[in-house]
Amino acid sequence: MKAFLEILGRGLVELCYPRHCQLCGSRDCGDETPFICQMCESKVTYIRPPMCACCGLPLDGNADGFDDCPHCRGFDWSFERAVSAVRLRGVAKEVLHGFKYGKQTFWRVLIGEWIRRVAARTDWSGIDAVIPVPLYPRREREREYNQAALLAEDFSRWTGWPFMERTLRRVRDTSTQTSLNRQERLGNQKGAYQVRDPERVAGRGLCLIDDVWTTGATSEECAKTLRSAGAKKVLVLTAARS
Repeated sequence: MKAFLEILGRGLVELCYPRHCQLCGSRDCGDETPFICQMCESKVTYIRPPMCACCGLPLDGNADGFDDCPHCRGFDWSFERAVSAVRLRGVAKEVLHGFKYGKQTFWRVLIGEWIRRVAARTDWSGIDAVIPVPLYPRREREREYNQAALLAEDFSRWTGWPFMERTLRRVRDTSTQTSLNRQERLGNQKGAYQVRDPERVAGRGLCLIDDVWTTGATSEECAKTLRSAGAKKVLVLTAARS
């Protein structure tokens, strides 16, 4: 009887609030991703090997053992490794933009699914806590949430690792980085972050989560700050890579 009532309840919800794709309007949406249809989801480009073993840059051809990534050449990152789930284009770009700027927080369900796919094939040895890239307080108040924190909270729940939301904080409101190259972005991010309680990160392996990787400047400055506070290692996980 209970199962029948649950089915009946779901049917009434579907009748009153039919699921439809938030991108194209189609009603071909599944239980796991009720806000996007199968056709739109199939247009998402997942990042798969071959890729740089350090920064996660997708590479062409058979690149097993590739040790000359153009993005890492001549640069010594403060994190152990960075991985991203999807390419920031088409459907993925539209979803991330709505999630980040349009208050469409329901997309965290789909984005979290993307993140878990790449996480399932990532070596997490030595990692024991999740920490989001923080927003400057004024920007977080304007946006009403930190999109990286929402993703990190969901990932923490999935892994069972502690969610260290306010441990890393942004202490300087940096200017927009849209038109800046990597060196300019690195300079723009310098000194922008601070660890609130170094004892919480000392000796720990941390998974740093953000929504988008562009040049790696934000991830680098956050990782450098965490390592300076005593973190044993940092692995960067982002939903998308531009």
